[in-house]
Amino acid sequence: MIYQSQELECKGAGRIQFFHHFDRVGIRSAYRSDGKILTRTLPPSASRKMLADTDTRVVYGDSVKSVAERVLKKYQDRIIADTAEKFDLREEIEKAEPYALDFRRL
Repeated sequence: MIYQSQELECKGAGRIQFFHHFDRVGIRSAYRSDGKILTRTLPPSASRKMLADTDTRVVYGDSVKSVAERVLKKYQDRIIADTAEKFDLREEIEKAEPYALDFRRL
């Protein structure tokens, strides 16, 4: 999506609204300052849902790569823990003796 502000004094404040309406946002902005044309880029990163789901905090200055690595590491740790839990349950089931007298006791 290309967004061009009609207001030269806007300075990109309206673009912040994109973060409220879309999961992933990448913004490239060009503006004039002291007679020079400057550009700023905010590349798309992990989605807000992924950040919230993994309780990942983003601090000013974090690179997209470092945020993505932290999010993926948390997902990896969660998947490993879930898999280990399933293997433990499988082992319990394999060890179960359904014909034992105390099989149905809690």
